[in-house]
Amino acid sequence: MRSQVVLGSAYPTIFSINNITVISMKDKGYFWTHLKPGEHVFSAGQFKRDDNVKTKVNIKSGAIYYIEYTQEHIGYQGYTETIRVINPDTGSKLIKGYTYPQ
Repeated sequence: MRSQVVLGSAYPTIFSINNITVISMKDKGYFWTHLKPGEHVFSAGQFKRDDNVKTKVNIKSGAIYYIEYTQEHIGYQGYTETIRVINPDTGSKLIKGYTYPQ
């Protein structure tokens, strides 16, 4: 999922899994996919680059994961980007107000 971002909100964020582009989304968008169990690398950014934010997740069979890309404003210094696993209860509530791509 992509929460509302500070910088570049008019532009989509490119989401990749294991360095394969999966989708690009704008603010408050989400998508889902099935993955095989094991370690997977999730990354996000406005362009597909090696320096995009990344997180590794060890996917377990039958589990549901919510991966969120967000930005946090840090004053005059700009912003920080984060991609992280969030609590399933929080994730399921958030996506109720988000848009699934058509």
